[in-house]
Amino acid sequence: MRDFQLLLVEDSDADALMISEALREMTESGLTEPLTRVVKLRRVSTLREAQVALREELFDLVLLDLALPDSELLHTYLRVARVSPRTPVVVLWEDSDPAFEARVVSEGAQDVLLKDEIECRQLARVMRHAVERQKLRNAAASAALIDPLSGLYSAAGFSHLAGRDLVLARRFNWPLQVVVIQARGLRAIYDAEGPQAGDLVAIEMGEMLRPVFDEFSVLARLSDEEFAATVLDRTFQEIHAHVARAAEQLTTHFPRHTASRLQWRTGLAQAQAGQTIQQVLAAARLASYESAGAVAHRA
Repeated sequence: MRDFQLLLVEDSDADALMISEALREMTESGLTEPLTRVVKLRRVSTLREAQVALREELFDLVLLDLALPDSELLHTYLRVARVSPRTPVVVLWEDSDPAFEARVVSEGAQDVLLKDEIECRQLARVMRHAVERQKLRNAAASAALIDPLSGLYSAAGFSHLAGRDLVLARRFNWPLQVVVIQARGLRAIYDAEGPQAGDLVAIEMGEMLRPVFDEFSVLARLSDEEFAATVLDRTFQEIHAHVARAAEQLTTHFPRHTASRLQWRTGLAQAQAGQTIQQVLAAARLASYESAGAVAHRA
């Protein structure tokens, strides 16, 4: 059984000592098994040091304080995840805030630990669960079905799952439709404001679009500027209205100069006899360009 490589990103000496003591108690009590018998700990104090460490070594887990001297809150997690997206991250946090904790987990963190509640048994359990959940996530990502940035389906995932739904729709005579949502200008944000700004907008776009579609839809991020979803029983007008509200809500999260770069287009196409899912998707894309305005519809 090999050693377990753990990266602790924590600028507080007192908190780092507390966590080190919990890890020592875990090892002495045998709580680290079946993961490992020995935990090798490397500690860094800043986001920059964490990014360097993750490029230099392969870690089994990251314990990440979100309040660092050079970064804080969600930005800290996103920057760590960008460097090593396949490494499980457990966030360390000071105060109980269910809404914020849910947001961090929704972005991909495996768990949130409150510092004043850390003890060896809890830490051992969280570490085991984080590693196992990450294995499942990595398996899905390896199959290229999940977009690692947004957590939505990827282009390959959309092709596979929407294609399956198209077969079922024909079998049961359901009117399957595909909607394309394009946020033109996102690449310009990447170019003008850097990868951090672009990634945050893309992540927020995914979060804003999730409530637009129900649990039966396949929602995917196809590229930097394009999302798509399957729709069974919604009209184009309903979908466009929801997307417009999501777009308006998105603008409140970012500076005006960032939000003003985005121009939204939506297009809808209903599957016709004999079409593949890629042909339906192409028709929805064409529909988004059929008018000079930001809205188009093809059914």
